[in-house]
Amino acid sequence: KLTNLFQVFATQTDPVPANNSATVVSTVTNATTATTVILFNVVDLGLTNEPASVNNNGQIVGATYSPQNNNVGLYWASSSSPASVLAAPAGATRVVANHINDAGQIVGEEDAPAPGFALYWTNGTSRQLSLGTNATAISINLSGEIVGWTNIIGSGKQRGVYWTNIHSPLVALANLGGPEGEADCLNSSGEIAGGAEQANGTTHAAAWASGASAPVDLGTLGGTNSVAYGINDAGAIVGRARD
Repeated sequence: KLTNLFQVFATQTDPVPANNSATVVSTVTNATTATTVILFNVVDLGLTNEPASVNNNGQIVGATYSPQNNNVGLYWASSSSPASVLAAPAGATRVVANHINDAGQIVGEEDAPAPGFALYWTNGTSRQLSLGTNATAISINLSGEIVGWTNIIGSGKQRGVYWTNIHSPLVALANLGGPEGEADCLNSSGEIAGGAEQANGTTHAAAWASGASAPVDLGTLGGTNSVAYGINDAGAIVGRARD
C-alpha cells in the first residue's frame, strides 16, 4: 500500500535515503509553496558541496559544484573530517558520487565528456562500469550488486539496469509495458526499487525481487506518476508520488 507521509501539511516532499542511525535530509513544500528543509544530525559540509549518501559507519559521499560546471566526486571519512576528492578517469570534468555502502565501496557517474559512464570506486581508484551511454550507478549493496540506469546501446531509451558485481555484464530490468525505467536503490537481499514506464507513457514506482524478476507496480496516490527512492532490508519502500 502506498502511504502519503506528509498529506496533512505538505504538497510535495523530497526525501533522501538515510542510514540506519536516522541521519536524514529532506525538503517539504507546503500549500503556500514555501519550502522547508527537514534535517537531522545537521553538520555543515561546505558551501558548494552536496552530500548524496551516508553509510552506517558515518562515511559520506557526494560532489562539489562550480560555476564552470566542473564537478568532482567527494568523500568524507566522517562528518567532522575534511572532504577529499575522489579519483576520476583521465579527462573527466564532471564526476558525482551517488552512494557508499558499509564496506566503503562507492558508485556514481562521469557526466562529461559525453557520453558518460557509470563509475565504481574502491581503495581510492575508479573504474567505468557502463555498457551503455549516459549511464549512472545509483546504489551498491554489501554483496557488491549495483543498480542504476543507462541508455541501452541501440535502443536510445533509458532503462533501469543491474550489475551482479563490477565484473559482470549489465542487465536491463524489465518494465511495466513501456520502453523506459530507472533503478534507484537495492537492499542487502538484492531487492530493487525505482520506476518503470507503462504502455501509456506514465511512470509508476516499481519493485523487482531481483535483477532477473518482473517488476511489481507500486501504484500512485491517485495521480499519474510515482517513483521509489529507497528500500530497506525489511522490504519497506519510500519514494515520491503525485496525488
